[in-house]
Amino acid sequence: MVRAGQAATLNIPHIEGSRLRKGMVLVSSTSNPKACVEFIAEIYLSMHHTNTPIRKGFETTVQIENIRQTALIIDMDKEELYADKSATVTFRFRNRCEYVLEGSQLIFRSSNQTKGSGRVIKVLSQQQQNSTTI
Repeated sequence: MVRAGQAATLNIPHIEGSRLRKGMVLVSSTSNPKACVEFIAEIYLSMHHTNTPIRKGFETTVQIENIRQTALIIDMDKEELYADKSATVTFRFRNRCEYVLEGSQLIFRSSNQTKGSGRVIKVLSQQQQNSTTI
């Protein structure tokens, strides 16, 4: 028996392979799960290997729990973010929606080097997307 918070491998026969992908999660339908394309996070830029700051439009690989996907910073509470500084940003996943929980820890990287870390503070619903600014 697998309990909440545990990881497991399942054998699900007779399902077309393209309907399943790495990183998918099983959740109870009674938990009212919702996937998102955009979320707001508090981030800390721990290192940046050039003097170029991170700005709106920066593309990075975001890892949250079992999710790893390219995301774009579409909004920031600052014009520029330099190393050893924090900001509140809105990320938009590039390829598909994901099941993200508020409070989840994240890291973001570029060119296989970790740039920073953070925490998801708000998951945006379809109605909130494109209408929420920081």
